Amino acid sequence: MSAVATSTTPWTAPTISVQRSSTDLDQLQLQHQPPLSPDKSAPIDSQWGSNFWVTLLDPQTGAEFYACPATGECSWEPPFGNFVLPLNEKGQWWELSDDSRGGIPYYYHTVSGETRWEKPDDEFVIPLQIIQ
Repeated sequence: MSAVATSTTPWTAPTISVQRSSTDLDQLQLQHQPPLSPDKSAPIDSQWGSNFWVTLLDPQTGAEFYACPATGECSWEPPFGNFVLPLNEKGQWWELSDDSRGGIPYYYHTVSGETRWEKPDDEFVIPLQIIQ
């Protein structure tokens, strides 16, 4: 385990921003609606409880931090008493939103750098729109 430097500087949450591919959005004919659970009964965000956190790497700095997709809360320290999903060496799929296109979601893979408009099939996707 590596040593952690301490500082008196106030903590600022990292900005999660990645470049999207240049897919022609008009051809996709997407309409933005909050993503629903597989049974179509509840928005995805309601499935992520406030005690479920994910471990993320800031794309700009590579610094590890922790985030709660349900609340948008971020921390440099692991949240005590909560379930924390560890980093996956194969990468993570993140769901982000494109504010310049009305908040339409897009998907980013943290290792390959791939971006796409369609949600990856059979992959675990972490919704990070609230953290952006």
